[in-house]
Amino acid sequence: MSTEFDDSELAERLRVILKARGISQRAISKDLGVPYRTVQNYLGGEIRIPAIFFLKLCHYIGIEADYFIYQDFSLSRPDVYDAIIRALEKCDLLPPRPPGDTPQTDAERETWRKRIELASQMAASFGEAYERYRREWLEKGMKVKTTVPFGERYPRQRS
Repeated sequence: MSTEFDDSELAERLRVILKARGISQRAISKDLGVPYRTVQNYLGGEIRIPAIFFLKLCHYIGIEADYFIYQDFSLSRPDVYDAIIRALEKCDLLPPRPPGDTPQTDAERETWRKRIELASQMAASFGEAYERYRREWLEKGMKVKTTVPFGERYPRQRS
């Protein structure tokens, strides 16, 4: 898939997602504090969409910005793999790491192979499950459960 597209294509992709999610331009205007006519101009492809508006809109919709480039929700396999290795190690769910950087004995090599195989299988399964979940989320128009302020990843704790 080509990753090159112009501003009008981005506006079109945004309109399709907004329609699928049931989000109106009026709601965007109100919730993001952007004049309604400006939102219309952005999403109509009449004027360029500023990066900060695009990022805020992606956050508001609950979709990753790179979805609009790649048209999928694929995670970076090496990042997922590393995160899974660390999580499994933290929970003591992996065979112990052999000493040093390179396994020396057959037993160490077998332990290393098992660690790599387990983490690889989990990374692949997790990536596929995430892609499937996000596609269903997008296609079914499932609502975001909470709105998180822009620039934050998690809802604020109430005191």
